[in-house]
Amino acid sequence: MVPLRPLTLGDLLGGAVQTIQRNPRATIGLALLVSALFMLLPAVASVAVGLAGTSPGFDVAASEDPFAGAGGASYYGLLGVSTVFSALATVVIAGLIVRVVGAAVVGRPMRAGEAWRRTRGRLLALVGLSLLGGLVSVVLLAVPLALGVLAWAVTDSVALGVVLGILLGLAAVVATVWLWTRFLLLAAPALVLEELGVVASLRRAGALSRGQFWRLFGIALLASLVAGVASQVVAVPFGVLGAVLAFVLPPAWGLPGLLLASNVGSVLTGALVGPFTAGVTGLQYVDQRFRKEGLDITLLDETLRR
Repeated sequence: MVPLRPLTLGDLLGGAVQTIQRNPRATIGLALLVSALFMLLPAVASVAVGLAGTSPGFDVAASEDPFAGAGGASYYGLLGVSTVFSALATVVIAGLIVRVVGAAVVGRPMRAGEAWRRTRGRLLALVGLSLLGGLVSVVLLAVPLALGVLAWAVTDSVALGVVLGILLGLAAVVATVWLWTRFLLLAAPALVLEELGVVASLRRAGALSRGQFWRLFGIALLASLVAGVASQVVAVPFGVLGAVLAFVLPPAWGLPGLLLASNVGSVLTGALVGPFTAGVTGLQYVDQRFRKEGLDITLLDETLRR
């Protein structure tokens, strides 16, 4: 699937696509199943809100805000649930795809059932790793805001609080990107393929990424941009459909209809785009092991002995 040597950008992007092409059931099929299962509860909740009649509709002639009051609370609550479950689905899909990539590197196809059996024991740790990363990001971004508000309160200067908050906020963004690239990017593949714990996987990722920040960050950013464009291509039609449903359905079903269309878009996005980004990340992990540990030589030697 990929040459047994340090990988180029083309190898990484092309290898992710080839993994999907050669293992469609274990990548797209499994991702579709996982996305559908995780988005089932938000979909059921949307239908329940519609049946209960607690959601506002989009009445173009009405002057009141359709998102205000109890109806708006229902909408934002459902949106929050959908976001959480979509994020969980993304984490699970990433773990499963990394397992498939690990097998594909040595030229071995993997069935969906095998990928699930060999990965399910790592999913709780994978979710824990993601929660830890999210918590660190929230703390880093919240501290500048708190310090800006504190400076405003102490000095009674709005300008000082705003300037301080912006400067510290920019520093926090840089720190978050650095921590994500150095420790979190390769932690999930290490956690799944080497069966490490959360802390051990972070240490392992730090060792593999040392001295490779810009390469790892640049490739991950490019893959994210490609995935973002593809996601919009998939999701925009469902966003348009949701907006149409919000206007044409009865008032109680307007916003639930919008959310249901959005949920379907999320399922398809997770199935079609998720395997690509996870595949690139998995291959970045393999590439770093090629470069730092000579894993490519080991695999080539094993291949020649067969």
